[in-house]
Amino acid sequence: MEFVTLLPAEVWDTVFTHLHLHELFSICATCRSFRSLALHSLQRHKALQSRYFRLGHDCDYNTFWYPLLLTLLRDPVAAHYVEDLEVEYANRNLVDELAGTETPWTTLPEDETLIRDEVEVEKWIPDTEKGAFLDKLLAGDEHAMVTLVVLRLPNLRQLSLPTQCFGGLDFDHLMPIVARIAQAASKAEDGAGGTTLPLSKLERLNGNVYNGYCGVDFEGIAPLMALPSVRILSTPWCQEEGFDWPPTLPKSHVRQIDIPDGTVPREAIVRLARGIRGPCVIRQEWGFCRYWEEPEHDWDILEIPFEDAREEEWIVGFKTDDDYKLKLFQGFVV
Repeated sequence: MEFVTLLPAEVWDTVFTHLHLHELFSICATCRSFRSLALHSLQRHKALQSRYFRLGHDCDYNTFWYPLLLTLLRDPVAAHYVEDLEVEYANRNLVDELAGTETPWTTLPEDETLIRDEVEVEKWIPDTEKGAFLDKLLAGDEHAMVTLVVLRLPNLRQLSLPTQCFGGLDFDHLMPIVARIAQAASKAEDGAGGTTLPLSKLERLNGNVYNGYCGVDFEGIAPLMALPSVRILSTPWCQEEGFDWPPTLPKSHVRQIDIPDGTVPREAIVRLARGIRGPCVIRQEWGFCRYWEEPEHDWDILEIPFEDAREEEWIVGFKTDDDYKLKLFQGFVV
């Protein structure tokens, strides 16, 4: 008797629903019987991967986050396949937005129970803050929804965030949680525990400028930069004026920062670089300032050549510098 026949086909189908795509491929490679039994689950997972690999929405679709949150809470397998999340706009409270309309904001009892249960077991939200966080979720606050969505994506690799000015994402919910995760990940760096934390696979951050005026500010996303997995940051129209790296955060492992059309002065980028472990290359394509006096164009490249390099060992200058050209020719600059 074949091992496959020891259990009814319905039981195998239930087992396969708990596996992910790469595991199903391995199952299908074992024998024809398993391949036949796993075919339905394989097709379902391929569809989920295609549907949820990259998620985002336009700024006018303010009801996007609520149904997405419910979908991911009900089906963690779908959340498993999300690798790219683009937050274009999230500054509306749906209760206020829909007040006085024919479709006022309501939460179905079963939805409310699901959300309450998820918040109750969320370890990264302090118990003292869960009540207020839950109230905002049930009131349709999109900032809180985005926060819970991000925490439910175990394989998220790329995250695009809008600028906080002009009604962009409010970081008040997300960043304190990310800071706690970064601190825990730093302590678990030498062990296996870090790979099980939320955002443990996040590699790239993008500043998404929907309004065309200001990029995401480095100070606001410092907790995300402190995650040990993050390697690349790119944000256009950046006008960062400088900040000191928070002493409560571990140093950033970021390796590349691109600032197209930015006006970040040399002093500001040096202050940021003090929070980066290295090696790292920061490039700026100089832009123009819109609201205040344009700072002096005093750098294009800042390179931290190796881990824990002293500040006097950094290379700060212009792409046309002869020393920089020599290093570029010798292959020291990526």
